[in-house]
Amino acid sequence: MTQAKRTITILGVVAIATLFSAQCKDKGKEATTDQPSTTAVELTGTPGNKMITVMEMGVKALESNATDPAKAASELNRLMQAYDITAIRAEAKAAKEAGQGASEAEKTRFKELTEKYKNLATEVGKNDPAAFGAAHAEWSKLWSIN
Repeated sequence: MTQAKRTITILGVVAIATLFSAQCKDKGKEATTDQPSTTAVELTGTPGNKMITVMEMGVKALESNATDPAKAASELNRLMQAYDITAIRAEAKAAKEAGQGASEAEKTRFKELTEKYKNLATEVGKNDPAAFGAAHAEWSKLWSIN
């Protein structure tokens, strides 16, 4: 894939993710607490895009449930059941080894999301470590977040 095509694909995925995020945020105001704050989507695009999409959903789960650690944990658990994070990361590693690794924009975006997740997890975990701790530990293990 040429650099131009890759850039266009990345921009398209980012635009769709942004629209999806905004739409979910609007619907979240009307949603009851029984509804998940993130919706499972079919992952498409590069392995890097897939990693970004799932991490964005994890960040969104924490943002939407910042005052309810049990709900945030439930959302992370639901995402871990819906997506095989280990397989997604293995696909990204294989692409990297084949010389088709993530673009600099993808790497930067993923690092930003990881940092945002860490900060949110710290805040959410302060409220009720017992309710949030196990899901956070598993999510962090799957993503190799220290």
